[in-house]
Amino acid sequence: MDSYERLMRALNFEEPDRVPIWDTTNNLKIVREVGGEGPPEEVCPKACYRLGLDVGWGIFDLSGIDRSVERIWETFEWNNLVFEQPLTLREYRCRNAVYFVPNVIKRPFKTLEDIRNMKVELAKSEDELVEEIYSSYCEEKKHYEKYGIPAPAGGEGVIEQLPLLFGWPLLARAIHHGRDVLGKIMDLLLVGSRARVKAAVEAEAPVFVLCDDIAEKHGLLYPIDFLREMWLPRIKKIIQPALKAGIPLIYHSEGNTEAILNDIIEVGFRGHHPIEPGSMDIKRLKEKFGDRLALLGGIDNWDLLQNGSPKDVEYAVKETIRKVAPGSGFCCGSSGELNPHTPTINAITMYNAIKKYGMYPKI
Repeated sequence: MDSYERLMRALNFEEPDRVPIWDTTNNLKIVREVGGEGPPEEVCPKACYRLGLDVGWGIFDLSGIDRSVERIWETFEWNNLVFEQPLTLREYRCRNAVYFVPNVIKRPFKTLEDIRNMKVELAKSEDELVEEIYSSYCEEKKHYEKYGIPAPAGGEGVIEQLPLLFGWPLLARAIHHGRDVLGKIMDLLLVGSRARVKAAVEAEAPVFVLCDDIAEKHGLLYPIDFLREMWLPRIKKIIQPALKAGIPLIYHSEGNTEAILNDIIEVGFRGHHPIEPGSMDIKRLKEKFGDRLALLGGIDNWDLLQNGSPKDVEYAVKETIRKVAPGSGFCCGSSGELNPHTPTINAITMYNAIKKYGMYPKI
């Protein structure tokens, strides 16, 4: 059974030949050690193949530059939005990471009224974005398919960037006293998010992953009425092209999202990534959501994979598979990604253990 069929069976709540391995890495050392030298478009897929992943994505910067160096700059354009006045961004990378997210450290607004009165436009139209994203994704997909690895398409939703843009104090005020302001920005962000879905449909992506963090370890970051009023209707608009095309949808958010998982399922998502052991009980989720929501991840990446022994890692994989793999609807991997400080031996141990203990019908 190849990786694509293995993945599709799992997402259709059927038992494949073994538990699929779903993961990604933000660890330059592992990518280089396993993938070898060469350009990123060759090394990144090769590393996934040699690690034994069934699903892989990303063509990352592997230049090995000093990522601890800070860079600060001003820009009028941010996430396909163009502001009247510039934002100040700061780039600060972990030395062993392969990607980063710039932080907004100065904003051209201080109050909700400032944003109401501010002119904000799109840098590129939806059609322009679709064409650009389509070409980029097809190139990535081609390199992964060379190794027989399905490469999901993906993109952000309309809420993950709000804390970065507004800052938490102003965002909290907007949630309670300025939802019109948030709606204005979210509707603009929606254009870029939907463009990614449309490009994925055109490129016949095997899966689409929508990333929109809405939770932390203990629960939702936002009031549930806000999510249902402002977030979910826009998510429905974003993912509609994929639903129509029959592309399986995976929702990604860190933390404990259990309070809103029924809504996530009703909107049209087939799977949730990642399941973090410190946030949600994967066994209870399996019992509660059964064949309605596939569970992805499950192996703690914050402590176990970074600080545990290979023996501890193998045991965690074995127990996780025992609890939730029967009946499928499960893809195993780290609870998010391989972080920059994850030892290579622990990553290899995890993937080998999934193959060892994840064989059907023995589970």
